[in-house]
Amino acid sequence: MQWLFAIALAIQSWDATLARGLEALEAGRMGEAEQAFREAIDIAPDEVQAKMLLTNLFLNTERPERALEIIEPLIQGVPKADRSPTANTVYGLALAQSGRHADAVAPLRAALAVQPRRAKALFNLGRSLQALERFDEAAEVYRKGLAFLPPENIRFALGLARCQVRLSQLDEARAHLDDLVAKHPEVGRAWLLRGIVAFEEERYRESADDVLRALENGYQLAESDLRLGMALGRLGEYEEAQRALDRALEKEPDLATAHYFKGLFLFQEGETLAPGSANPFGLHAVRLLERSLELAPNPKTSLALAEVELRLRLHAQVVESARDGATVPELAPRAYHLMALAHHELLEYEPAEAAYERAAEAGADSAELYHDWGNLLSVMGRWDEAKAVLHKVLERNPDFVGSLLQLGVVHLNLREHETALDYLGRVIAMAPDNAEAWYQKGVVESRQNDPAAAAASWQRALELDPEQTRLYYRLGAELVKLGRLDERNALLEEFAERERRSELAAQRSEQLLNLLNGAVAASEAEDDDRALALLNAAKNLAPDDPLPYVYLGDFYLSRDRLDDAKRVLDEGLVRMPNELSLYQTMLSVHTARGDAGAADEARSRIRKIIKGAE
Repeated sequence: MQWLFAIALAIQSWDATLARGLEALEAGRMGEAEQAFREAIDIAPDEVQAKMLLTNLFLNTERPERALEIIEPLIQGVPKADRSPTANTVYGLALAQSGRHADAVAPLRAALAVQPRRAKALFNLGRSLQALERFDEAAEVYRKGLAFLPPENIRFALGLARCQVRLSQLDEARAHLDDLVAKHPEVGRAWLLRGIVAFEEERYRESADDVLRALENGYQLAESDLRLGMALGRLGEYEEAQRALDRALEKEPDLATAHYFKGLFLFQEGETLAPGSANPFGLHAVRLLERSLELAPNPKTSLALAEVELRLRLHAQVVESARDGATVPELAPRAYHLMALAHHELLEYEPAEAAYERAAEAGADSAELYHDWGNLLSVMGRWDEAKAVLHKVLERNPDFVGSLLQLGVVHLNLREHETALDYLGRVIAMAPDNAEAWYQKGVVESRQNDPAAAAASWQRALELDPEQTRLYYRLGAELVKLGRLDERNALLEEFAERERRSELAAQRSEQLLNLLNGAVAASEAEDDDRALALLNAAKNLAPDDPLPYVYLGDFYLSRDRLDDAKRVLDEGLVRMPNELSLYQTMLSVHTARGDAGAADEARSRIRKIIKGAE
């Protein structure tokens, strides 16, 4: 009889403990409820009720992994056919909220097959299907939620809109979201999704305005700042775009997409600030794109990196970056085009030609592709083939200046002088400051034994580009033919003086570069003491040259000595307060330090320096 009495006491104790937990749960005292449910489980380990209550408590307090620790062993001991809808629902919710979306689908579907009006199960099923990129199925689930639940349950409407965007059903998504924001203008996420639709439709101003509405209505997640930055960047409002993207990274430092667009827009801004010159933001853009790839390998990022590297003449890196992008069919034409350009610059002509052929096979049909291909064939001396390819450019764009110029060169080499002059004349009419067109025109005229015309063309080319060494001798020869010896002698004296000044500068530059190259070699060998000694010697040799300060800054940056990097760059800026390269390196230092304000100030200073030099 004593053992029966003990059982009765245990049951009574279990009931009381469970009741205490339920009372605490109802009052919102979650810690007390959790403790009571744990005590109930200790009293009766085989009883399911306390375990289910504790599982639900963990789900409701956003601790799904703890919920799984309880529910998973419990449910796996029951055959699937015998599991109750409640058990399947709780198990599915725990899986979905723990990120195990593939595992969550089956129990949630099983629960809904018996009880289709379970809103939480329905929503989490849609969310799991969405996470698995099964957007058609997810959209259908969300539609069921709209049909079974009151319209004010906005979660389903937002989930459906997100799926429609991913399925490129932009008209449906826009109509859906217009209706949603009309009824619920306070829902920030609806404005964000509306902004995403506008972005996909290339309505960038509307996109930025909608995302701002999302932020104003409290949707302050990193995605909102990211989307605002994307829209502003597409509008060319680069400073504001960078600020928005910086805010996104403050909230979520490893957001790969933000690093991608920061790098892309920074490079694009540099191209607009210094067209035809070295991109002032180029190397920093490379670092940002590389960081994006580290965080989330992506073919589009690989291609963007390849394009930036190519424009920065980092050709050896391009082939691998572009090849990564070629794994995605729709990106293959551009990837092969980039690979071809890189091989061409590396003087690897046969691989370059093969890449152009692959690009064309993959569907590339742009004037730019045929222009670059024609240039390659010209370099290879295959003039007739080059002519045929370059004519494909003019079929697509009759005013493509680069191809008109190249066709002039092709016809010159085919000894078709009048045709060559016709093409070169068209270039000069459209671009009268094109020094290369004037030079090639002079070559044709010289071959036609017209020294006066050749001299006039080369004189104009020299005015436009005084650094063209070849022009001094060629122009001098034509002046001799015309009997204008005094002009020839003055021209050669000017050239000799230019060369003398250049030689003195070259000697000093050679000393400096020897020190810097030695420092780089020592750094790569991890001999930091020698590297620093050589870099400081370079700084002492040329205290008013930015290169030693830039190299020192980069060295300290590579060693994560960010304070030292800032110190040496500040020292350089005292001597050279408007030196672009110092601010460019400082920008990387501020970014590595996570100082968005200082980075923004450095970018602003770079813009002012470039605009002041124009």
